[in-house]
Amino acid sequence: MTSLLSRSAVAASLTAVALVGGMATAGAAGGGFGPAPSGSKAVQPLAHPCMTGLPKDLCQNIGTTEGWYEGHTIRFLYTQNYWCDPSVPASSSNGCEVGAKYRHVPPGLVSDAFTDALYIPVPLFSPEPGHLQCPTGPCVDHPMTIDLTRLSAALGVPASKLKNVPLPGHDHLITDRNSNRPEWWPVSVIGVFNKASFEKIEKAKSFTEAQKLAKDPKNGVTTPIPTNVFLWFQTLQGNLDHKAH
Repeated sequence: MTSLLSRSAVAASLTAVALVGGMATAGAAGGGFGPAPSGSKAVQPLAHPCMTGLPKDLCQNIGTTEGWYEGHTIRFLYTQNYWCDPSVPASSSNGCEVGAKYRHVPPGLVSDAFTDALYIPVPLFSPEPGHLQCPTGPCVDHPMTIDLTRLSAALGVPASKLKNVPLPGHDHLITDRNSNRPEWWPVSVIGVFNKASFEKIEKAKSFTEAQKLAKDPKNGVTTPIPTNVFLWFQTLQGNLDHKAH
């Protein structure tokens, strides 16, 4: 398997660790939930109408990011904190890691059959694109740091230096909108080493394009790499490029 992060990307992450120091916040004990959303209010579990349209009332104070779905740019509304499966060993301060699939689903969820996948293309070249939906570091309702020690051998970097690095910058790809209803989304990483390939994914705005590129090693695109991370959000009605679905 192609490594998730290039040495230069890891070096950048380690530099960022030194800069942010103790900013990372550990997940809440017992429940496994991470730090509060960046907005001033959070509702957990979801108990207000945020099914369609733009955020209103409490919804507007929680947080959104952009994402891609079938060639369109859409908006994700986050209304509950992320969750990282604590049964998967992780050295990060929040228990989140890359390289091993979750063993259990979040509390209250019966099966991952009731989830839809979130794929995050990660650019592994320098400089990092300046238009990522989540630049390196804090992103609304995402873990601030991540454990990359399972990738130590592939990276040629001591595991001790990969325990708690800032979340790499990335974009978001989904293949189902779940009728704009909130749900848990298990996260998989798609590493992209080739700038041209990353630009093709950006232009296509689709998981299908990432899959196609991953079939040829020359394109520098990995197949999805599992994590123990789940995000909770819903897609908002419509799209941001004003094109019909």
